[in-house]
Amino acid sequence: HPAHPAGPADPAIPKDSSGQPLPEGDARDVSGRELTGDPSGDGRSDSVEAIRDREQWSRRLYAQKSKNVVWQPSGVSRELRERRFGHKSMVIWLTGISGSGKTTIANGLELLLWEEGKQTVILDGDMMRHGLTGDLGFSPEDRRENIRRAAHTARAFLENGHIVICAFVSPYVEDREMAREIIGPSDFFEIYVHCDRQIAIERDPKGLYAKASKGQIKGLTGYDAPYEAPLQPLIKLNTDRMSVDEAIASLRRKLLL
Repeated sequence: HPAHPAGPADPAIPKDSSGQPLPEGDARDVSGRELTGDPSGDGRSDSVEAIRDREQWSRRLYAQKSKNVVWQPSGVSRELRERRFGHKSMVIWLTGISGSGKTTIANGLELLLWEEGKQTVILDGDMMRHGLTGDLGFSPEDRRENIRRAAHTARAFLENGHIVICAFVSPYVEDREMAREIIGPSDFFEIYVHCDRQIAIERDPKGLYAKASKGQIKGLTGYDAPYEAPLQPLIKLNTDRMSVDEAIASLRRKLLL
């Protein structure tokens, strides 16, 4: 993880290297380099060596609609929190179809980390839909908004020094890439929780596949709605061939947790 220097007093207004406001829609880092899919300019889309202002980076995709607001930085930086907690903060993003084991792995991982004294939080799809995203349905547009809100929530915990474990179906590659950019590529770790579709249907921990087979629900990912597998996940956990403990151990080794 690179250092995280403090951003400008008002990161809502991107500026060039001379301090002049950039034209609307033009986003650059504080060195004046235009923010693109390759922020470092070294050909690696996952490099963030040049991204020194995370607020401007997130604005690459989203123009701020709220007016007359000023970013107020905390008096306690992320670095200070990480130093006190004794670990780096990060976002672990578990993606996979219903029944693949995302929530089970998230809960097991959090318990182990908590017992070691680490600061953790779980953001789960069903949990979010009981509150913050409870006004959303399951259309592609609503799914995208669900992930957008979840990513911003995860980032808030990230900046406060937590290890954030996210368990979301998040079926679309484009939406997960949006989450990566909101959170920051160097802090976002995509984990593909893979399970054979038939085994997931047999597990059916929430009874969703049974309802889908009876026509009671429509648009269930992995049944009658598509799931786009990650292109380059940090690790693929084949939960139809490994135990929960084995999956968690593999994940921890990969993340050096």
